[in-house]
Amino acid sequence: MAKNIFQSKFFLYFTAVFYAVMGINHFINPDFYVAMMPSWFIQKPFLNYASGALEIVFGLMLIPSKYRNIGAWGIFGLLMSFWSIHISHLFEPPVMNVGGNVIDFSQKPTYYGLYGRLLFHFVFFWWILKVKKIR
Repeated sequence: MAKNIFQSKFFLYFTAVFYAVMGINHFINPDFYVAMMPSWFIQKPFLNYASGALEIVFGLMLIPSKYRNIGAWGIFGLLMSFWSIHISHLFEPPVMNVGGNVIDFSQKPTYYGLYGRLLFHFVFFWWILKVKKIR
């Protein structure tokens, strides 16, 4: 019986590279991620670099089957922490400078996009749990 795309090595490697690249982006564009953090966070630059480093490490841990379970649960934990940040945006919408454009998430329709992002996180949760099962 043929595997579906979500059980393939391609999907596994794509996911590993996706999270590693997202982690690297924390070092390339730290201001973007720091601007997303709620005002009550302390040591925002440190938290940004630490989460980026963990994304890289956990992403790469998906490749060898010996460490895949740890890497997947690590990413799941990171996703939960990012989700909590996105929930806080509903109460304290960020104002971000993205590519020279100021986006005020307290204004419609971008405010509604905050809800969409929360819902989309379930896709990421499902995705990483699928990758965890690839053999």
